[in-house]
Amino acid sequence: MIGSKENAVDILKEILEEKGFEVTIWESTEEQVLNLPPEERVAAMRNKYAQKRPIAELTDNYDLIINVANVNQGNTVQRPMWPAAKGTPDIPFYVHEVPTIFVSVQCRSIWPMYHK
Repeated sequence: MIGSKENAVDILKEILEEKGFEVTIWESTEEQVLNLPPEERVAAMRNKYAQKRPIAELTDNYDLIINVANVNQGNTVQRPMWPAAKGTPDIPFYVHEVPTIFVSVQCRSIWPMYHK
């Protein structure tokens, strides 16, 4: 991975697809809202956090969820930092319904993108 132009999620996706798995990459709520036209963002944000999605949307469509965290090299303490919208859709509330794996990696090529 060192020197790779891809990020850890893309690398894992490629490996899993080569093994025959169907892979979906989750887009954070913040990313979804920021991709909307500015005039639609406030209404979308209210809608996103007004309710949790039905758990059936996950259990009916996914057999396994893998959370991938890129960690910073050199820090002595590493903690997961869930998106700022904590709570409703972002923290993995589904761990009792869908088998879930949390993997931390150190992928240097993407660290500057996430550390702002």
